[in-house]
Order: sequence, then C-alpha cells, then structure tokens
Amino acid sequence: MDPAPSGGEHRSRSVRRRDNVSLVGMESGKAERNMDVHFTLDDGTGSVDFIRWGVWLPGTT
Repeated sequence: MDPAPSGGEHRSRSVRRRDNVSLVGMESGKAERNMDVHFTLDDGTGSVDFIRWGVWLPGTT
C-alpha cells in the first residue's frame, strides 16, 4: 500500500481495465459451486488461490 500523501498533496492514478488475463501454471486444487469456482495455481515458484465468481458453464468463456 502506498503511504498517505502529506501536506495536502493529491496523487492521481491511472487504472487500466483488463478483460482477459492468461495464467500459466499447474492447477493444484479446485472446488466448484453454483456461483463460484475456487482453485489454486502453482507456477513452480509459489502458489496463488483464486476465486472466479459468476455463472460459468463448462466449455464457455
């Protein structure tokens, strides 16, 4: 987290929206439910837990 500006300074940040992201690694765990999918991705240097929300049907993107 960035430190808070001092002396009344204001910082502006540009945010870019990404609709598609590619991840590379081995899926090491997965749990599917009606509204979300929890999975863990391991790239060999560490693992990251993900949650995908929304209605998702197999075979669709």
